[in-house]
Amino acid sequence: GWESDLVKSDPLVVDCVCALAADDPLANKPFVTPNDLDGRPCATLLPEHFVPRRLREIFSEAGARLNVQFEMQNAAAQYPLIAERYAFGVFSPLSAWIHKTTQQHPDAIRFIPMRPAVKYPFAILTPAHRPLSRLASAFVNALRGEVNDVLKEMNAEISTTPPT
Repeated sequence: GWESDLVKSDPLVVDCVCALAADDPLANKPFVTPNDLDGRPCATLLPEHFVPRRLREIFSEAGARLNVQFEMQNAAAQYPLIAERYAFGVFSPLSAWIHKTTQQHPDAIRFIPMRPAVKYPFAILTPAHRPLSRLASAFVNALRGEVNDVLKEMNAEISTTPPT
């Protein structure tokens, strides 16, 4: 966690989403499980990151094989591999939103829920022993509002059924 005497933490935990090529048959399911993804090539973050650690855990519990083919420093590097059907990936909904809003062809990838959940914790950190200036407080509130809007937008998008 982010517990410290020096910082005040405003934590938020979100459920990751599975990224698949839009024409992948699994992309039409309401959610995917380790058994759906058993043995399929996976693109993920570096092994010590909590997302691949959690994936190893849930695949192992399901008796499914996590087939990591690509380990990368960031999400952006994984998306082209996913769009071209070389792999699936698992991302925070914030990363998915960045992809959707910055890519020329965001529809090449579909994001669907993952079961069991892969939790993605993050937090807004502020100094613990100093009150924020009015400007800093306004920024933190604006940031929190934007993050919540993005999460609502992604949840709406993820829960809508894909075109058949």
